[in-house]
Amino acid sequence: MIWFKFYTAWRDYIRELSDAEAGRFLKALLDFEETGETQSLSGTERIMYNIASKQLKQDAEHSAEVSKKRSEAGRGSRKNQMITNDNNCYQLPTNADNSENSEQLQTNAEQIKELRIKNKELRVKNNIAKTDVSASQNAKQQNLTPDDHDFWKFAKDNAGLAETFYKATGIYPVKSQFGRWVNDCKDLAEAGISSEQLKKTIGYMQSEGISYTAPGSCLKTAQYLKARGSVPAKSQQKPKYNAFELLAMRENGIPVPEYDIEVSA
Repeated sequence: MIWFKFYTAWRDYIRELSDAEAGRFLKALLDFEETGETQSLSGTERIMYNIASKQLKQDAEHSAEVSKKRSEAGRGSRKNQMITNDNNCYQLPTNADNSENSEQLQTNAEQIKELRIKNKELRVKNNIAKTDVSASQNAKQQNLTPDDHDFWKFAKDNAGLAETFYKATGIYPVKSQFGRWVNDCKDLAEAGISSEQLKKTIGYMQSEGISYTAPGSCLKTAQYLKARGSVPAKSQQKPKYNAFELLAMRENGIPVPEYDIEVSA
């Protein structure tokens, strides 16, 4: 059975026609849909017929184009199908006759392999793969513990800062934390914080109840104490800070323990 779209928007126009005109319009439209040939109508219905037949012709052309594209896509997917394995690499199709497509897929596979190698090299260069994976694996293979000095070699030139933080806090990196420790110790070193200053900073943070999770969490407090020139002495009374010290601590994101404001004369 052949069918076609009959738009409800035509209804208002058809209602303006007489029954005879509407009948001639419908018959002519059915003939057009079946044969594709237009008719020359003489009554008022010819206006509506011209509009409707033009719309049906456009619908038929659009439908044919969509069908053609779907057919071509279906043939292409069967001939050029690429199978993805667990390593995200492309395998060649089994159709040996399709040599041109096979060469293209081989090129794609080589490009993907090359890209993966470059990404790995970039991660190693940026100390991502080396610190996140190799450091913990090497320590495990050598049966090293955080109490062994060689355990901290992953931090290279800043191994002293990493080991100092561990000895003062008992915290050490595991699994993916090695990379963070490398960057934290690098930031401390670039800020001019020595191992001795880091040790005093941790002591101050412990006395004031300021939390820490890794070397980087001591950076702002260490910078503050270095700029101050000394570590405030611990007393039974609430520590006193002047307004300038409080403002500096807050602007630098340093946790401010319970305090009394020192009023200068």
